[in-house]
Amino acid sequence: MDRSCASADLFAPIDPDFREQACRLNELFDAQSVAVVGASNSPTKASHHVIRTMQDEGFEGRIFPVNPSEDTVLGLRCYPSLAEIEEEVELVVVSIPTRFVLSVVEQAAARGDVGFMVILTAGFAETAIADNVTLEKQIVDIASAAGIRIVGPNCIGVINPRTKLCTGFAPGLTLTPGKIGLITQSGALGGAFLMACGSQPSPLGFSRFGHVGNMSDVDIVELLLCYAGDAETKAISMYMEGIRDGRHFLRIAREVTQEKPVFVLKVGRNALGSRAAMSHTGALAGSDRIYDAALRQVGIERILAFDDLVDVSKAAAYLPAPAGNRVCVLTQAGGPGIIAMDEIGHEGSLCLAPLDPSTRSALEDLLPPMAMICKPDGYIDMTAAAMADVHARALQIVLDDPNVDSVVFITLPPTFLPAMDVARAVAPVASAASKPVVTCFMHGHAMLEARAHLEHLGVPTFDAPDRAARALIHLTHAWNHQSKQTGGSR
Repeated sequence: MDRSCASADLFAPIDPDFREQACRLNELFDAQSVAVVGASNSPTKASHHVIRTMQDEGFEGRIFPVNPSEDTVLGLRCYPSLAEIEEEVELVVVSIPTRFVLSVVEQAAARGDVGFMVILTAGFAETAIADNVTLEKQIVDIASAAGIRIVGPNCIGVINPRTKLCTGFAPGLTLTPGKIGLITQSGALGGAFLMACGSQPSPLGFSRFGHVGNMSDVDIVELLLCYAGDAETKAISMYMEGIRDGRHFLRIAREVTQEKPVFVLKVGRNALGSRAAMSHTGALAGSDRIYDAALRQVGIERILAFDDLVDVSKAAAYLPAPAGNRVCVLTQAGGPGIIAMDEIGHEGSLCLAPLDPSTRSALEDLLPPMAMICKPDGYIDMTAAAMADVHARALQIVLDDPNVDSVVFITLPPTFLPAMDVARAVAPVASAASKPVVTCFMHGHAMLEARAHLEHLGVPTFDAPDRAARALIHLTHAWNHQSKQTGGSR
């Protein structure tokens, strides 16, 4: 991204043709007839796992394996070529050696019904070898002339967990529908994100997944605009290495962030990372300071760590928008509470809520004498003497205070207080709240059942207080930007 991007004309209208082609990508995610070229019965082949995943997950459409060396693949009739498939084919997934891909694109173009191709095969422009760069351009030119959009090459493509469409092959995928749209410039990182979502105490679902690989045709900007119009997507999370047209990206992002929070893990933060990003996708990383300022200008919330991207995605999926930046830290344990306070104080954009005198009085009547109430204001340490019902009642009292916009709720129930008792007590309060409540039950297997209970009811949990606090900070930034852009309406 060059220096002019940060001050680009962000108010210029978006090209109607670009908006239309981004909208057309909905047809890709809703494809109901998929040909897999290079289909194989061997579990060592990516194509095998593409078909098996869709079968195991219950894909609602038709799958057509294509391989002249196979009669059937995973119980499905296998066709010798695309031309032999008598039924309509909307999407073609290609997983064959590089030298054969051009021929398959020509076959797809000749059919007349193919709208999209996902090319998993690597060995194209990302190699920076002149012949391979030329081959990639030839493929795109042929596809474009036939009205076919290309995702990739060198990618794992797209996933729609609602229909169980999956062109990827990351291990252990569970296609759980949810509210987070994911865009990635790394297949491995994208797969890791999905696995991290699936390994939460209660699996965190997603609405769409897109890995664009070399971005020979479909790129992250189109996906961003496409996701913005998707009713199932509440927030968008992105892994970014670099972009080619900074002005265009910022113009699109500015519009999207007025509708939905956008969280970006932008890598290449220093010279070493930038060089690695360039060698990976061929997209120039650019000056990190310019990226930082430009992303902030258009309302994108930049994330600096992988775990934080997972955490804020969880928070955005489950929680309502905060009305402001006044937070109350309600903790049952002093040490974890102080860690959360440190995180909030270090970042500096949230402030402790000035609790109403009636709130203080109610807490004094409820909590044991050794409790620390408003020392400082907006911080309550209930102490280990607080039982499950006290946790719940204290949380309700804090949420009822009009000066509180959000709550960081922390507990590490002692051995004489089962964690599930606490979870059952606070779940109705937290899940019904019109304010965001980020909940930390700390690390450990003893907490997993309690955390799963809360997350099943829509209450996000975190295993460390600083992670809970950072998730809330990032969420508040994103929603506050949207509120400013829309005049306070969300």
